[in-house]
Amino acid sequence: MKNGSRVKKLQENRLRDGRGQGVGKDYKPFIQAHDNKVASEGWLTRHLGWKTKRIHHTLSEHERRYLYFFRVDGCSG
Repeated sequence: MKNGSRVKKLQENRLRDGRGQGVGKDYKPFIQAHDNKVASEGWLTRHLGWKTKRIHHTLSEHERRYLYFFRVDGCSG
């Protein structure tokens, strides 16, 4: 199986499982922290959103800071 078709099948499976869909606490991220197969520097984290009441997956320090920025700023749910 070629890499392109493998990626397409993975994406179709994630969509079928409801990934990238939903609103608020029912939103299910398309890419979750445990999906990351790349070597990590230890920043695979999950945070419970105090507004959304759902788990936010961050894959890097930059994503974590971005999440905290909007959490404090109040611009995002």
